[in-house]
Amino acid sequence: ATGLPRLITGASKTSPVTITSPAHGLVDGDVIWISGVSGMTQINNRAFTVTSSTLNTFRLSGVNGTSYYDYTSGGTIRKCLE
Repeated sequence: ATGLPRLITGASKTSPVTITSPAHGLVDGDVIWISGVSGMTQINNRAFTVTSSTLNTFRLSGVNGTSYYDYTSGGTIRKCLE
């Protein structure tokens, strides 16, 4: 993974999981690495593809989080090298 870490401020228990990260700067198709999340630990130390990107949110392609633990705090995102 590379680039400055972006902070996670929320993660939804939906399908697909929606991540909130203010002004994250990611675009659909970016591959990211998530770590350091408290609560929803199922998304830690894994690579994901970004979809449905908006200014402050994006979805994790194909990730069903309906049975994941509740997000409580923290976490960082790094963009992976192509």
